[in-house]
Amino acid sequence: MIAATNKDLSQLVEEGAIREDFFYRIHIIPIHLPPLRQRKEDLPLLIEHFLKNSENGHNSAPPITGKIFDALSNYDWPGNIRELQNTLQRFATLKKLDFMGAATTDSNSPDLIVDNDPMPDISDYRAAMESYEKKLILAALERNQWHREKAAASLSLSRSTFYRKLKNFELTSA
Repeated sequence: MIAATNKDLSQLVEEGAIREDFFYRIHIIPIHLPPLRQRKEDLPLLIEHFLKNSENGHNSAPPITGKIFDALSNYDWPGNIRELQNTLQRFATLKKLDFMGAATTDSNSPDLIVDNDPMPDISDYRAAMESYEKKLILAALERNQWHREKAAASLSLSRSTFYRKLKNFELTSA
């Protein structure tokens, strides 16, 4: 049996939060693994591993290089390995890299959705979704030099749907 925790079990025994006999049953070969933010040198191997395992045979993810790798390296990964794994799974599936803390984009790399805004008020789901959708549309427009048809196609939206969203969000060419 392998068990993992982010708590100091010996301290919990001293505090009476867990029983001492339980501690000795599970404390056979302790392995201390620091959080990902303290071992950034593991990122290249982890990225390679997660991207390789996320491939479904015919849909491989583009390599992560340049500014995108720098953005991944500079992020603290509060969700640790699971957050990295989920981020890379989305990247492999959607060909878009989105994670909190992204601060840059690489024009030679796949899309990088930048979202440095604080978490929106989740009590208003519709407003949060509209805010994110507006960011996606703006990113698509900028990436396509404000060519609306190309931006619509890059988001897999019909022209009429895209134009309706432009009108709703009051977006005009720059």
